[in-house]
Order: sequence, then C-alpha cells, then structure tokens
Amino acid sequence: MSLASSARRAAAARAERTKAAAFDVRVPMRDGTELSTNVWRPETDEPLPVLLARTPYDKEKAGLESGLMPTPYGMLRGGYAVVVQDCRGTVGSDGVFVPHVDDASDGADTVAWLAEQEWCDGSVGMFGAEGTGRRDRP
Repeated sequence: MSLASSARRAAAARAERTKAAAFDVRVPMRDGTELSTNVWRPETDEPLPVLLARTPYDKEKAGLESGLMPTPYGMLRGGYAVVVQDCRGTVGSDGVFVPHVDDASDGADTVAWLAEQEWCDGSVGMFGAEGTGRRDRP
C-alpha cells in the first residue's frame, strides 16, 4: 500500500465523521474575472488530490444529486477534495459566457489555482458528463 493511498484512506475515515465546505469561493482567472466555485474537503490537515468539475449548468445542481454525477460525499469518502465551478458568465461567475471560447484557459487557471492551495497535494483530476466534464481541458 502506498503512502498516498494510506493518506486517502485516513482522510476518508475522517470525512465520514465531518466535512468542510466553502461555497461561492471566488477563483481569479488571468484576466481578473472571478469564477464562483464550491469546495468540499475532508476534515484533515493533510494535502489531498482534488477532483474538479466545471459546468455552465449551475454548480448548485450540476447533476450532483440527480445520479448523473457522483456526489461530493462519495468522493470525499474516497479521500479526495471536490471542487465544482460555474463556467465564466454563467450562474454565479463573472464575465460573459461564449461557449468554448474561454474554457481551456479558465480550466488551466483553475487547475493552477487548485494546485497552489495548501489543502491540495498538487494532483488535480476532472470529472463530469457532457458539457460538465469537457469544459476545461487545457
């Protein structure tokens, strides 16, 4: 068993007891536009890998409770931090939504911002279906 998987299992055990969440976190893009982002983290001091979904459909709904995507809590139990973000110009995010124009750069900026957070171990993966999972491939 690797050290990373041991840390994820320990974090998952703590996530069962308590979860940390931050809603409408403003993540800055390179042009100053701020994107609205929800963050769920297991209650731990250890840095963890992050799973990211970006959506034009409202991060508050985004299929998280509909069965279309895994719930943040299932991923927390797996030892991951979970981040869901409204795309530029949609719902809670600033800017103007133009399909596919800013997705790559906004996705890259978001991944870089996540990797710099003290609670991230530098690993950022993506999840989602349809537009949600394909919006931010840098």
